[in-house]
Parts: sequence; structure tokens; C-alpha cells
Amino acid sequence: MMKNKILSLLLLMVFSILPYCAMAQCAMCKATSQNSGYAKSLNTGILYLLFFPIAVIFGGGLLWYKNRKKFIVSDWDEQEENN
Repeated sequence: MMKNKILSLLLLMVFSILPYCAMAQCAMCKATSQNSGYAKSLNTGILYLLFFPIAVIFGGGLLWYKNRKKFIVSDWDEQEENN
């Protein structure tokens, strides 16, 4: 069980750092900025815009993970009361 958590954390860290290392752009942005000097700032802007949706998804997943036992126990108690 502990190995799964460590592996999941390691994969999360790798996949969250990987886009920054790639400095990837969409095809249209790349074509526009290919001959100009502001490509690095454009990459930073794209990553800035990507941060909020990822933070919301990660926060929702974290809340679900922290509260999952509470919902499982309450559902189990309701089923026992109905029987």
C-alpha cells in the first residue's frame, strides 16, 4: 500500500514538472513566435493559464480523497438501518 502511494506521488511530480521542461506551445503560437524574441514569455503565459484548471482538479481530488471514508461509512450505516 505504501509503495502505491509513493509511486503515485512520484508520477504526479514527474507529470507536473514535465510540461514546464518541454516548454511546449500550440502550433499557432509556435508559428507566431518562431521569429520573435518573446517566445519564452509566451510559454510562461501558457503555463500560467494552465495552472488554475489543474489546481481546481487537484483540489477537488484531494477533497474527495480526504472525505471518501466519511461517505463510505455513512452509506454503510444507512444500508444497515434499512435492513
